[in-house]
Amino acid sequence: MKHPLLAPFIIVVTFLWLPILILIIISFSSGRVTEWPPPSFTTNWYIEMVKNKRVFTAIETSFLIATATSIFTCILGLCTAYSLTQMRLKYRQYIYSIIYLPMVISPVIIGISLIIFYHIIHLPLGRLSVIIAHMIRSFPFVALILITSMSGVKKSLIEAALDLGATEFSAFRKIVMPIIAPGVIASLLISFTISFDDISTTYFVIGGGHVTVQTYIMEQIQFVVTPEMNALTASILVFSFIIVTGISILQRKRS
Repeated sequence: MKHPLLAPFIIVVTFLWLPILILIIISFSSGRVTEWPPPSFTTNWYIEMVKNKRVFTAIETSFLIATATSIFTCILGLCTAYSLTQMRLKYRQYIYSIIYLPMVISPVIIGISLIIFYHIIHLPLGRLSVIIAHMIRSFPFVALILITSMSGVKKSLIEAALDLGATEFSAFRKIVMPIIAPGVIASLLISFTISFDDISTTYFVIGGGHVTVQTYIMEQIQFVVTPEMNALTASILVFSFIIVTGISILQRKRS
């Protein structure tokens, strides 16, 4: 007997994934305008994308920002997760609420708030302002993963190491880190993905002279979606899918 919810599930999944599949197919279209069905197929637009220096500059900027964001956010998340799970803190539930608050706040509101705050403290808009904004956006997700990972570490292991003469840092490095390693890698990947794909917050705090992949795409598609943009967006989709798949594998390994 078929499950009664199977058909609605298939419909929803198809509705979600069909546009992405169509975009990937169109990215190989030989036509100079976006049309369906494609007249024929070619990889020329991917070659043109690779030759475009502005695309490479935007990708380089996005990679640098996303890498810095993932590293700094992971360090902050590790400190937070260790404090909340291994130490006795008052008002722990309120701290959780504050940590997860950026998850429910609109990225647009975060961007507007940050640009006002940057003006008050005289922080120039650029890569640093974007990294801080992306850290705020990705921190709740990183903290959630690392708190869950850290909750599986028994305090008795750390206490035994301390009793045997290990320092707190040595106990953390040799006992805690090997246990939570899959969660750490997953948090790095998800933070990188959030930063690399962000447009709403980046638009407000990027300033002049810097362009990320997402802001470059938004700039280019204001008037028409070119085949080169189809190739670029399809490449980003595949790249993001690979990272998300890696996160899922690491989460299963951690479990």
